[in-house]
Amino acid sequence: MPLGIERGREAACPTLPLQIWFSGETAYPIWLHTVEPSIFGRSQLARDMAGPSFDDWIDQLGLREVRDPHFDKPVYRKAPFGNFTLSADIEKEISASLRRVRDKRKIPRSKFAPMLGLSEPVYVRYERAVSKLTVGRLLHICELLDVSPLEILFPAAPHLWGDDQAEAEQRKAIIESSRTSTSWP
Repeated sequence: MPLGIERGREAACPTLPLQIWFSGETAYPIWLHTVEPSIFGRSQLARDMAGPSFDDWIDQLGLREVRDPHFDKPVYRKAPFGNFTLSADIEKEISASLRRVRDKRKIPRSKFAPMLGLSEPVYVRYERAVSKLTVGRLLHICELLDVSPLEILFPAAPHLWGDDQAEAEQRKAIIESSRTSTSWP
């Protein structure tokens, strides 16, 4: 039975495997240690229970570091179909989608804004990407326009629905065909 090692010396008591934690195809043994904490203030048990490191998660999820000017620190994203989209571009695409959907429904801004409890100038800020939509506001808009969030978000992030553009479009079509909607005048 292997003995635990702490601070570069052999521990006085054995270490026993407590359980195996799986993440994807990687197995991480969790060891039971009954020795004092390491020089870093955490026992080996605590380190083992923490699971994969930050870098392991980044690798496993297929993320890349992105320097987006809207964030002080680096962010990690998947490259949608090989290209990165910065947050400002995503906001612009969501705003354009919002306007397309509202125009498709033939609802003027002057009538739509009060349905949201907003003045028209405030609502226009969403369609021009001056103000960012909250998730709650997006859901309210989807209720009023009788659309799925997919219809507004898909143009900004199709990679969330497939590994390539064709697969994403196919999945979008399946989702849209299964959704029942109210007919508009």
